[in-house]
Amino acid sequence: MLTAAPQLDMIAKTIGSLVIICIGLKGLRGARSAEAPSTPAGSAKFAYAYTLSALHPGSFAFYAAFLQQFVDPMRPAHLQLAALSAAFLFVAVLCLLLWVFGVQLVQAQIPRRQSLKSWSKWEGFIMVVLGFGSLVTTIAGLV
Repeated sequence: MLTAAPQLDMIAKTIGSLVIICIGLKGLRGARSAEAPSTPAGSAKFAYAYTLSALHPGSFAFYAAFLQQFVDPMRPAHLQLAALSAAFLFVAVLCLLLWVFGVQLVQAQIPRRQSLKSWSKWEGFIMVVLGFGSLVTTIAGLV
């Protein structure tokens, strides 16, 4: 879908790169603050992560471009799309649960707040570098 409109493809990639840079800058700012970044507790973590994932524009673009490739034109499209969406949703929720619980296990292993601040600083730095790298390759037309 986006390959048919190169301008939209470049806009989507540029916006994605800028989002990654903003996430990295937020991580860097959080690492400098005196307090640990606030995160929701318990099951609210899952709800927060699921909401962010579900509302991400990339998810909608993925559905529009990916799911239609597996629809047989000789059969009812709505049933096929419903089955494909349900399967994808199941896998997405499973991955998200593994991610949330994995992060909780890692956070339990971090003994001090200073370690968390150091980790946030490196995480933010890596995200900024990756975002700028993605932005440069997008503008240069390499990707």
